Amino acid sequence: MKKSIFKIFFASLGVFLAVNIFFLPNFASAHFFETDGGVGGVLHVDPNDAPIAGDNAAIFVAIQDAQKKFSQAGCDCVLSISQNDKEIFSQQVPPSGTTDYIFKGKGVYTIALKGAPKKGYSFQNFSLSFDDFNVTQDDPQALAVEGFGPPVDQSNQLPVGHDHGNLSFFLLGGLAVIYFLYILDRQQENHEKKEKK
Repeated sequence: MKKSIFKIFFASLGVFLAVNIFFLPNFASAHFFETDGGVGGVLHVDPNDAPIAGDNAAIFVAIQDAQKKFSQAGCDCVLSISQNDKEIFSQQVPPSGTTDYIFKGKGVYTIALKGAPKKGYSFQNFSLSFDDFNVTQDDPQALAVEGFGPPVDQSNQLPVGHDHGNLSFFLLGGLAVIYFLYILDRQQENHEKKEKK
């Protein structure tokens, strides 16, 4: 019995890992880093660096300079967005540093940030260009309305049937039960060995 439970445990673990690696969405963020002289910037686009076309995206560039003189409040910063070498958006970055934008559709975009110090500040002028930023998702609500894509649950705006958290929970719970049975089997086997002595 020991070997069969051991095999079941590892087979189940393999299935759990395969499902999570290959079939469940990847929620890791991929930030983009660019430099211009002594100034570097990391691009963040919420939600999760994977904006949905048609939904609001919050764009923020975290700036660091080698001389540590950069100040967001003291920056005359302009954020621009281009597609196919054509500028489609340009706006002065507010003091919060976050710019809201709605990507109109899927595609490859260039997000650029140019900055110069306002009067009374003395950091280096910079120009950062984040090329090949991909918007790969459509708005699931818009797709359902147009008759494409999965039906949408109106209460939480997520596609129906795509709750992978529950699947992971049940798979992990099943593995825990199998492991528990394996431990009980080992304890029973050890107990039987002691009785034989």
